[in-house]
Amino acid sequence: MKELWKLSALEINNKYKKKEMSPIELIKAIIRRVEEINNKLNAYVYFEKKQILKSTNKSAKRWARKEPLSILDGVPISIKDLILVKGMPTLRGSNSTNAKELSQIDAPVVESLKKAGAIILGKTSTPEFGHKGTTQNLRHGTTLNPWKLSLNPGGSSGGSAAAVASGMGPISIGTDGGGSVRIPCSFSGLFGLKPTFGSIPAFPISPFGTIANIGPISRSVKDAAILMNVISKPNIRDWYSLPNNCNDYMEYLLRKNIKFKIAYSKDWGMANYLGNNKIDKDILKITKNVVNTLTDKGFKIEKVNINWPNEPSKMFKIMWASGAANLFKKLSNKQKKSLDPIFNKFCEEGHK
Repeated sequence: MKELWKLSALEINNKYKKKEMSPIELIKAIIRRVEEINNKLNAYVYFEKKQILKSTNKSAKRWARKEPLSILDGVPISIKDLILVKGMPTLRGSNSTNAKELSQIDAPVVESLKKAGAIILGKTSTPEFGHKGTTQNLRHGTTLNPWKLSLNPGGSSGGSAAAVASGMGPISIGTDGGGSVRIPCSFSGLFGLKPTFGSIPAFPISPFGTIANIGPISRSVKDAAILMNVISKPNIRDWYSLPNNCNDYMEYLLRKNIKFKIAYSKDWGMANYLGNNKIDKDILKITKNVVNTLTDKGFKIEKVNINWPNEPSKMFKIMWASGAANLFKKLSNKQKKSLDPIFNKFCEEGHK
């Protein structure tokens, strides 16, 4: 029998429906898992058992009455520590924040999860204000990759990826501007998605503006699909949020006759700008194998050439650093002095 902490969100739901397991049994297994390995991985920066068990008891009662709120009722999920969760601190990986200051509201994505009955496990680590593609900060230290402790899980949603990959919860919510969901998922053997901007509402908006999205982190595409069905709904607090398109993401997976038209680019139009940093041969080989597999399964793969008018990384860095500089302006002198020198320098670049 598979250990409970290894179960996917979909498997958890199936076991609840068949009365093979209760939310309390599962959560106790997850709590034990966190207590055993989080001190090695440093994935969670906030984890409060009393809050978790209170939510779990409510879910167990709903399942006992055969009245679950959704497919995610009783499913544990972690939240990247850039996103507001009522009653929890939002430390953002920074010494400039106050651990005693608890959030008074839930972000829209957390609000949707709670309405669906999901169990919020806690907050996962991020580099300071999510500004880079690895996960370490002066406040909490370095997060490690569960597959090999000498390596980093990537970032900036590295805490979420480390938690999901190691069985400290089956799914998580991350944020992605320049790869902050996709990088750690690729480093940790997970499925990650940066959805179309506005698909998942955000509040407050990221300091990095319209570059940053909220996205799911999971061990399978199906888990991401059921998560997207819950969190991709418009919210009045985010004027960028898209209207409800009534998509059922699971339907796309279940309908075998759907053959998507897929665009493929080997280097995303970056070949002329890579210099000596050429794409690794193994990456090219794996990508080619994926293209061949999808083609064999009947998908139409169209190779596209992207011709950027200017180097895209320069444009991205200008927007990213400008957002950091705007964030920096809002901090007190005392807060500014507590920042990581590397992030401080990053903010300075945005003022130029």
